[in-house]
Amino acid sequence: MLIIGWGYDEKDQTKYWIVRNSYGPTWGQSGDFYVERGSDAFGIEADLVSYEPALCSADSKDVCITH
Repeated sequence: MLIIGWGYDEKDQTKYWIVRNSYGPTWGQSGDFYVERGSDAFGIEADLVSYEPALCSADSKDVCITH
């Protein structure tokens, strides 16, 4: 599973993570699903691993800048 974003459902007043899985775009909501934030469902908040994104040149896929 990969957390790709987060949001807030105004109707239910619930914070959620947007998660992508490996089933592909025909599953769930174009391959994504929502998990309630703050509940540690599936251990999603206890086992977080993060990385720092690289900024790559639009002209070259070989040149990247990391911070």
